[in-house]
Amino acid sequence: MKALNKQPFVRNRSEGGYYDIDGKWIDGDVVSVDIRGSLQPMGGLAQEIQRVLPEGIRMDDVRVLYTRSEVRTGNDRTGTEADDILYSNVLTGRDEVYEVFRVDPWVALHRLSHFKAYVFLKDKDKV
Repeated sequence: MKALNKQPFVRNRSEGGYYDIDGKWIDGDVVSVDIRGSLQPMGGLAQEIQRVLPEGIRMDDVRVLYTRSEVRTGNDRTGTEADDILYSNVLTGRDEVYEVFRVDPWVALHRLSHFKAYVFLKDKDKV
């Protein structure tokens, strides 16, 4: 599974936030960690993924990230924010920011365990 370590990414994870005394939301610190993986186009699960896509996101903007590094989705109930994945696209010369919206852990022999994360391109107009 050498493909899991081919491309460099930066995982940005919010460490929460809080409401100040005036009721205004204050973002928490963002921790950036270098990770490696492989960003791939969607495969055969396109119809299944289409049903769970966040509102306003098109299938053209969805990719699959295979990585050994733990990534997480957002959860409104617990207030957890989804990880953002920064990818420096060498073909376009632009940085692309993806948000994780689904994660399937693949647990097998130690060398083959990884995460299959479904991500969508954020702020497409700004890229």
